[in-house]
Amino acid sequence: MRKSLDADLLPRHPPIRSTESILPYILRLSEENGYSTPSGIMSHARIQPANLDSSFNLTDIAQVANYGPSELFKHGYYVDRKNRKVRSLLAHHVRKQDLTLTKPRVCPECVAEKGFIEAHFDLTVMIACPVHKKKLVSVCATCDRQLRWYRPGLLKCECGAFIAPGLFVGEDNATIDPLDLIRRKVLRLPAQIAYDSQIPVEPLSKMSLRSLLFLLATLGRINSNRLMAVTSESAEEIIPHAAGLLSVWPKNFMQLLEKMTNAHPRGKPISLKEKAIQGLYQSLRYGFSPKEDEAFIRDCLVNFCMNSLDVKNHGVKTASADLKSTERFVSVKKFAAQFHMDPRTAKRVLSDQRVPLILVPRKSHPRSYVDLRSISVPPKMSGKVYRIKAAASLLGMTPAVLRSLQASNDFEVKHLPKGMRGIHEGDVNVFSQRVKSRAPASIAKYGVPSSAICLDTIKSSSQYSTTVKVVVVRGILAGIIPVIACRDDSVGGLAVPLDLLWQYAEKDTSARLRRRLGAPKNEPHRIDDCVTTTEAAGILGCSPLSIPRLIDRGFLEAERAFRGWWIRETSVKRFKQTYTAVKTIADSYHTLPYAIMQFCNRRKIPLIEVFLGGHHGNQAFVKTADVPPLSEYLKTLHVETIRRRYRRLMLAA
Repeated sequence: MRKSLDADLLPRHPPIRSTESILPYILRLSEENGYSTPSGIMSHARIQPANLDSSFNLTDIAQVANYGPSELFKHGYYVDRKNRKVRSLLAHHVRKQDLTLTKPRVCPECVAEKGFIEAHFDLTVMIACPVHKKKLVSVCATCDRQLRWYRPGLLKCECGAFIAPGLFVGEDNATIDPLDLIRRKVLRLPAQIAYDSQIPVEPLSKMSLRSLLFLLATLGRINSNRLMAVTSESAEEIIPHAAGLLSVWPKNFMQLLEKMTNAHPRGKPISLKEKAIQGLYQSLRYGFSPKEDEAFIRDCLVNFCMNSLDVKNHGVKTASADLKSTERFVSVKKFAAQFHMDPRTAKRVLSDQRVPLILVPRKSHPRSYVDLRSISVPPKMSGKVYRIKAAASLLGMTPAVLRSLQASNDFEVKHLPKGMRGIHEGDVNVFSQRVKSRAPASIAKYGVPSSAICLDTIKSSSQYSTTVKVVVVRGILAGIIPVIACRDDSVGGLAVPLDLLWQYAEKDTSARLRRRLGAPKNEPHRIDDCVTTTEAAGILGCSPLSIPRLIDRGFLEAERAFRGWWIRETSVKRFKQTYTAVKTIADSYHTLPYAIMQFCNRRKIPLIEVFLGGHHGNQAFVKTADVPPLSEYLKTLHVETIRRRYRRLMLAA
């Protein structure tokens, strides 16, 4: 059994910093305990062979440094102790080629200020210090040898000389800014709002570290050998080129794509499968992790291909004329996220606004894109969207009253697009101000006399029908019903005269309410020159369920009163003269309405189809002028049906 190492603790065991990786920490631990190289630490921990390869067992190092294995493991270079294929840096997943562990680089000024080497210097792409804007030092200026982890201290070379600061990069912010973004990503620091080089900060900061490093490596190798590996030497060429493409985004990137597609014949749309950009598109598709990170660069490529088309003139133009509008075409999912909608709601909104979708063919199924130029106004303004019950509660009324006010356009909807459900808080505030503006400034506040009643009291009372409640709100808006008191600053706190409310209740409520108020049991109210829904359905020969649908589509003129629809008799007669119910024709010839509808569709005879909902199906109407040719067909069909039935009877006998 192996001897315990508790008695072999190092004299000094400084704490490991949160932004420090394991190899720089072992070098610092070796220096503070007086060892000439970290190999002394390895021998003290009884690790054979005594080397600083990243695959050594951290348990032994943790024991001599007075740490638990799990505390040091999160500063190591592996995600899992058993799976050594997946690398990490401060818990960020990276690829093996993203780390340069055998050829360390350092910024002497950062080490002098902080007292340790930060973890982001272990990355292959870090060719300069973004804080001091100087090249990282990888070679000793005295002995001209490559720096190694086997050295006396953080700022000392094997030859004993101090490591001198690197060369000044200059004012080349295009190279420094992406490196600063990577540094902040590794150390989990908040990203800057903007950089002088105008790199796309927001989409890049949302990427994972692995995706960000892959993007820089791919962009930096576009004009060079794409099979070239990203090493500490090749990074000196790759990173400045990638930083140049990301600067002044997306101008430089679009100019590169234009240059790559110069040989493309004009007059034809550019496809992502174009030979010039296919390799770039395919390489970018399979290197991002997680997959959501590829949306940023994929959308840029799709926008370039789409912006090469002039949708208005159906011609071809260069993408340089539309550099500032690379976000012109967005996917439906991105459109929904941009305007704070559910994707299903976004599809319904686009359908209701008749916005054409651009389909980009793919191997599995086409992807839909939205042309933002085809939308005249922003589909949705910022703010909260309430359900109708919550919005009605804020306004001191019932949902049924609010729906009636919406149907009559007394409650205006301006902050939400057509087709999107809910009530926007902007519309609620506007309507609330309209109602409260009807209250005179001289009314008594915070006190309601016995001769008045508040709107929220009317709302909660079952004594008053929805019709009366709607009439009261409309009367306040029109100035017919005065506001005589105010209990509080809400709409429900406004008070109206009680006697005037009773007059409207006597005039506009149903017979049940009239009996409750003590009125005689007379016949129900009727409106002159109007018929009920059932009477209109009997005149037209259709189902009563069809009448409200015909009213909504404008074929019948009606008004809502006494808890029902009252249809103008003249509009019913006019509709009967113009249209005939298919059901009536089918009944007269002993056939099904569906057979007649099929015949009309084949002969392209126009129909008015009304969806009744549920198991009721559809009900159709045909123009009276088209009935004669339809009757000739039905007579022939009727005779053929009789003959067919007769033949069946004869065969059965």
